[in-house]
Amino acid sequence: MEPPTPAEKQDIANKFLDNEAAGEPGTPAVFFKYYESLFRGPPGSYVVNVARPAYSSHAEVVRFFDYLIGNTSQTKADFSCLYATDVAINVREHGIRALLQASLMIDCALKQHLPEGRNVGDFVPRTWGEKQSFANFVESCFPSPAQGQKVRQESESPLAQRGRLKAWKLKEWHKLRLRPTDNLAEHLVFDPDGSVVHVFRQVGWLKAHLRRSRNEDIDTGFAESLEKYFNPGARVMFRPAHIVQGDVTTTALTGGPRLYSVPSFPE
Repeated sequence: MEPPTPAEKQDIANKFLDNEAAGEPGTPAVFFKYYESLFRGPPGSYVVNVARPAYSSHAEVVRFFDYLIGNTSQTKADFSCLYATDVAINVREHGIRALLQASLMIDCALKQHLPEGRNVGDFVPRTWGEKQSFANFVESCFPSPAQGQKVRQESESPLAQRGRLKAWKLKEWHKLRLRPTDNLAEHLVFDPDGSVVHVFRQVGWLKAHLRRSRNEDIDTGFAESLEKYFNPGARVMFRPAHIVQGDVTTTALTGGPRLYSVPSFPE
């Protein structure tokens, strides 16, 4: 597809971000750079392609997102059937993956693109199963809230020390490499094999979804949250989120032996 027009960008931002984010300088630009990379098409799509695409317009992308969260109990097989019958299976798969990456910042096919059995710490790559409900898949991507109290207690010390933690200290003193990720579920995952810390970089999207959920009960379930157009994983992964450009983002997580204090990426 061609890049979205200003009017289309407004519709997309209102749906995938929020009204406030759409008006913040720089926020749409960062988000739309990622969005356009996803809907530009699979590798090689610049070659003449006679196959029917998953989406004929950006309005259709938004409409399919409405179909998706309008019924969070539907399976991937159910959702796939909503596409036109002449859309090839591999094109549908790419379209579904791009839709979830752009709207909710999760990868529904990550497991298929990693070596078999590849896990890092508490992070387990997930794939949306054909017979798995959408809400169940999204919930499986994030640490269990049942671990929340223990991890919040463990995070008290780094929270108290956040003023002393700097990005350059993590890199120079501890020899950690910081790798930006657009997958919210990968945030703060530490890979000891390469001394790499993954840091979620879509800050504008994160702020928008935290704003969407600010008046919701903290125990609101995944299905209900998704139906209200916000990814509950944003609240699971950031309690609270302190965005400090070039310094340290300190987070009290609700699960998993991940790093608690990591630098944020400027937009």
